[in-house]
Amino acid sequence: MITNPRAYFNFFLTKNDRHNSVQREAMNGEFLASCLSSGSQLVGCLREEVLDRLHNLDLETVRLPLGAEETEPHIPILVTSNIFEKQRVIILFYEHTQDLGVFAYRIIGGRGGINAGSAVDFVKYIQNLRGTNSEDSPGIIIANLGQLRWWRRGKKAVTHTTWFSLPQKSAVSGAYRFDVLKNTVPENRNTAEHVAYIFDHVVPNLLAPDAMLEVIGVSVGAVEVVDFLNKPQNWAIIEPRLTALALIATFHRRDDISTQWFADWLRKVRVGFSF
Repeated sequence: MITNPRAYFNFFLTKNDRHNSVQREAMNGEFLASCLSSGSQLVGCLREEVLDRLHNLDLETVRLPLGAEETEPHIPILVTSNIFEKQRVIILFYEHTQDLGVFAYRIIGGRGGINAGSAVDFVKYIQNLRGTNSEDSPGIIIANLGQLRWWRRGKKAVTHTTWFSLPQKSAVSGAYRFDVLKNTVPENRNTAEHVAYIFDHVVPNLLAPDAMLEVIGVSVGAVEVVDFLNKPQNWAIIEPRLTALALIATFHRRDDISTQWFADWLRKVRVGFSF
């Protein structure tokens, strides 16, 4: 708050939910801020600041489907700039409710700060890792399970939360109608398709053929990864490259794993679970 810099973000400013949501989006995002101010300091809000910091850590934005133009429907992900040179790659499939690179706005706007509440500290930690046979740090892919809605007027991918805070004619205007085809991106229309696209297209096209994978799945990301690997045709392709799997806040059951090869692999390798 300008009037009280020590205060944390306050969502409940008024009794008007639309007003509160738009105020939150102006704080979290960048496009509403640029509408409110031309050339002022408001343009670079939290979401833009997170991406700037991650880009400064040598991550670059890649558009999916691969080869999509900036104005075409696409989902952005973050990838280490020299990912093809990496022999070890860590893929993060995070929550389906968050913006790209953001872990929790409540931490970003609270005591933790931007680096702790986003992937910045996570990336810094990985970049400080060194393997026993190489001085090179692992490559990183940050998937984007949250921004799977395509805002045609703004020509950008947004979350479900942002969709209901997009600019309207008035504070009482209803939300934009969501069309499952026009407002989604081909081959990435839902979380399952996005996870599959990462494994089926991003991994073989952007990574070295002998690069090994370490996968982290969080909540829905964890469930979708397990569902993908549980298909025999998928497991046969990914298994030779997969060296580690961490499943955090997952809610699948043991009985959901029906592929015997996958189940046997889980029993004999180091797998991290957190509930």
